[in-house]
Amino acid sequence: MKFNSSQGFSLVELLTAMTLFITVSVLVFDLAVSLLHHQEKMVAMQSMFNDSSYAVEYMGRMLRMARRADDNNCIDLGDNYFSPDSNQIKFLDYQNNCRWFLLQDGQIKEGVEGTGGEIAITSANHTVRNLSFTISDSPGVQPRVTISFEVARDDFDLGFKIQTTISQRNLNR
Repeated sequence: MKFNSSQGFSLVELLTAMTLFITVSVLVFDLAVSLLHHQEKMVAMQSMFNDSSYAVEYMGRMLRMARRADDNNCIDLGDNYFSPDSNQIKFLDYQNNCRWFLLQDGQIKEGVEGTGGEIAITSANHTVRNLSFTISDSPGVQPRVTISFEVARDDFDLGFKIQTTISQRNLNR
């Protein structure tokens, strides 16, 4: 059998090879784009978790260190916490400063009396919805505050809810 090296590929063979190459290239490119989008979504979710975790820990630490009011300057005499509405809470911190947390413009904000306004403790990259403080303060029982809120990122269609209950560290006697 004689092999003729000057003979090339036929048009059908070239078209078949190009079709297979383009099909595989499109599939690989689509997979890469899908993986990049999934990675962006996971980074956004991790950012939301980190930010929410910080906010819950920070508010929890402050609320645990709250003290009972011995005057009516911030909250009612003898109370530990005051919630003028469900998305805001006021209390006296461990340094006897009137402090509050509230939901404003899609962020959880903290205010301290005498500082001239609130500062955000959550990022503007996502939206906090439905912040709620539920106070349980029965006679003879240590006061507790249940914090719950929802965090969302509309650009990635992500969201989750967080809830925790905090009890005051200093015993009321």
